[in-house]
Amino acid sequence: LYTGDLGLVSAGAFVKLLDGPIARTRVPLNNQGAERIQSINGERAEIYGLELAGNYRFTRLPDALRALRPFGVYATYSFARTEARYDLGDVERRLGFIDTPEHTGNLALTYDNARSGTQLTLSGNYRGARLNEIGVDERTDDYYRDETSLDFSAAQRLLRGAELFVEANNLLDTPERRTLGDPRGDAWRFRFRETYGRTLTAGVRYTYGRRVARRPSARLAVRTGHAPAPVAREAT
Repeated sequence: LYTGDLGLVSAGAFVKLLDGPIARTRVPLNNQGAERIQSINGERAEIYGLELAGNYRFTRLPDALRALRPFGVYATYSFARTEARYDLGDVERRLGFIDTPEHTGNLALTYDNARSGTQLTLSGNYRGARLNEIGVDERTDDYYRDETSLDFSAAQRLLRGAELFVEANNLLDTPERRTLGDPRGDAWRFRFRETYGRTLTAGVRYTYGRRVARRPSARLAVRTGHAPAPVAREAT
């Protein structure tokens, strides 16, 4: 649904049925801390969810508030209910789907002034707790705790086809915290935490032959693939 102020409101639902989902298992080999980590195929996974998104720019404010017209807000929310079945030999376990949080969300404040060529975005991101590795029972399942992060980006048009940009990620230096047992319940123990530090990127972008494509950029910060090497790690 499009609004009259260069805005957008959307909602959607999804269902995913997966056969043979891949999961990581972690099994202790002795009482000295040695473990075996391997990937297995589960029997079936079911994912049901809801996604909401909204984008609004304050272009219709009265003249007394015209300085606020370049501002806007952007928000997304995703809810996912998951269940996967895994055959661990002696027992079949029903757990949430690997690396899929129940709640994720993003809220951003944007500033986009076409006349001056200035663009700013401050984005807060939330990701709920999620299963990382399957243990031998619910007390030894490995989870990531929920986390909140903050990012900032800015861009300034210089000449036709060129702009100066700055991107600052993870301003809160949000740690990744791991637990044994689901942290949303009562029977869990702290395992360790890793911090990755703040990241600052700056430079000049130039596109030959046409103007730089510019749009409000508010994104949900979700780490995928290989994470960067942690700068600090703390464990019990």
